[in-house]
Amino acid sequence: MTVPRVPIARQPEPGRVFGRVQSYAYPLLPQEAWLQGSVLIVDRFPEVSWCDLATAALIKIRSVKPFFSGFGWGFGVLHAFQALDSAPTRLVITGPDWFLLTGDEYRRLAQILSSRADADRKIGKVIWRLQGYGAAEDFHSQPPDWSFRTDPGGTRKPGTH
Repeated sequence: MTVPRVPIARQPEPGRVFGRVQSYAYPLLPQEAWLQGSVLIVDRFPEVSWCDLATAALIKIRSVKPFFSGFGWGFGVLHAFQALDSAPTRLVITGPDWFLLTGDEYRRLAQILSSRADADRKIGKVIWRLQGYGAAEDFHSQPPDWSFRTDPGGTRKPGTH
């Protein structure tokens, strides 16, 4: 039985933040990513990289600033190394004021990492950050509740306008 590929990181790209900035301005995007069991697969044309998150030698989240970082913008990137001397599988997970994954996808990554037999303090920090990103994305994706605007003080009587 084969494990299906589940697409992740399908949130809107940061074009809404950067406007019409060309792709050279953010070299880690665009990307396509999947989870196949505990294996993270990232396709960034022309390169496809993968890493089994359950057995990876090193996993960390780093802030990467593009070359035009005079604005203080940075991207949160998950770096997963299958072996210490291997090239990393890099998944962009956050940007300036946007989340590239859904809350459930952040929690799924955290769940995979928490199932590791050798969960140490560094992995614990990555898990904690992923869970925080998931909670923040859930909060930001909820539509605003404007019900207070119809009667903020609760002073209107039923039937009056």
